[in-house]
Amino acid sequence: MLSNTEVLLRVAERDGTVVAVGAVNRSGEVTLNYVAPEARFAGISKALLAQLETELVTLGFHEGRLEATQTARRFYEKAGWLAEGPQATGRVVNGFPMRKRLVR
Repeated sequence: MLSNTEVLLRVAERDGTVVAVGAVNRSGEVTLNYVAPEARFAGISKALLAQLETELVTLGFHEGRLEATQTARRFYEKAGWLAEGPQATGRVVNGFPMRKRLVR
């Protein structure tokens, strides 16, 4: 059971199996957008990201933020997200900060 009122979590299922998980927080950040390897390149991550962006708009945000991995960076750029500074440092996974103006 998950219980955190600061995070809104979404899952995507295919044939009764969870194949993707995404989350936003109440600070206006996409904190998770993961798709299982066997479900990649089926449009699931793109649809999940659109849902997460809608969640942010519903929460009242005009702009969203996230930190992309090197692998996911191009995916987010294609979805309209822009680089917002240098790569993070000092962590196990040092992501790239990104932002996107959200349409109401």
